[in-house]
This record gives sequence, structure tokens and C-alpha cells, in this order.
Amino acid sequence: MYNYTTAPSSFTQNFTVPLLVYPELYQIKTSVDNGIIIYQNHKKGLNRPPALIDATYSTFPNPPDRMLNSISLVPTIGLFYFALTPLITFVIILTEVVKEKEFRLRQGLVVVGLSHSSFWLSWGITGGVISAITTLSLIFAGYAC
Repeated sequence: MYNYTTAPSSFTQNFTVPLLVYPELYQIKTSVDNGIIIYQNHKKGLNRPPALIDATYSTFPNPPDRMLNSISLVPTIGLFYFALTPLITFVIILTEVVKEKEFRLRQGLVVVGLSHSSFWLSWGITGGVISAITTLSLIFAGYAC
């Protein structure tokens, strides 16, 4: 018997790694089993030397730890960042257009004398600048990764 809570923990290891092997415990178990064999032979009065246990042990091969060591976020979740950036840009521009529609800013600008083409040209320029910033940030992020 031994206190398992005093043994080193394998909590931070890969979950597929088998539990740790303690050679001292195997030696104690083999010694106790051999002692029982010797005692039983002596109790039965056998004069020949008993066949004692000679045990060896080995561990299972350890699989590579993919969870904590050498993790690379770009192959894992990098695609989401490249797809999310244009999506967020689109949502922001769409929100601003809807806000203008709700507050009827376009009708107010038409009353002042702004043409429809200049209104949409301004939004095209705004969208182009935001898309250029997004594209450049994606290019730099791609080069960095």
C-alpha cells in the first residue's frame, strides 16, 4: 500500500499519456510476492529452492504532446482571423449605412443640394479606405505569420 496523492501528478501532461511508472513500487511488490512464495514453501516443508519471480517492466510509448508544447495558432485558428476581418469591416459599414437611413441623413443632404451619386461616391471612398486598411493589415499579418 502507498499514498498515491504524494506521487507526482500527470495533470498537465497530454491526456493520452499513461500514468507514471514507479520502479520502487514494482520492486516492493516483487519482494513481497517472493517473500510469500518462500514462506509458503517453508510452511509446506519443501526442501528445494523455490521458483522466485523475476519481473521486468516497461512503459507504453509516449505520444507527442500537441496540446501544450509547440502549439501554433496560425494553422489552428489563423483562418478565422483572415475571414473575420473583412466580415467585421462589412458589418461596420453596413451599420453606418443603416444608421444614416434611420436618421434620414441622406434626405437632409438631398435637401441641402447633394446629389445621389456624390453621396454613394463618398461611401465608396470610405469603404475603399477601410478595405485598404483591412487588406494591408491582412497582408502584414500574413507576412508576420
